[in-house]
Amino acid sequence: MSSPDENGDFVKLESSLSLKGKNAAMVLCWLLGNGCLFAWNVMFLTLSAMYELLCVLLYAYVFGKLPIVKYYSAKAA
Repeated sequence: MSSPDENGDFVKLESSLSLKGKNAAMVLCWLLGNGCLFAWNVMFLTLSAMYELLCVLLYAYVFGKLPIVKYYSAKAA
């Protein structure tokens, strides 16, 4: 908000109420921004943990079948 002073120049007027509102808005935006960052980090950690679990299960499955494959490939040769 601005109004002219005695020289006709416009000066910026800020009340303490608008400063409190501005500060509250900045804090709210900061909290929401950090909340988004934390949510992305948690989602990334969850996806990477699922990927690790998938790899471990796949390795267990493959290495469990490996002796069977070796047996039948030796028998066929």
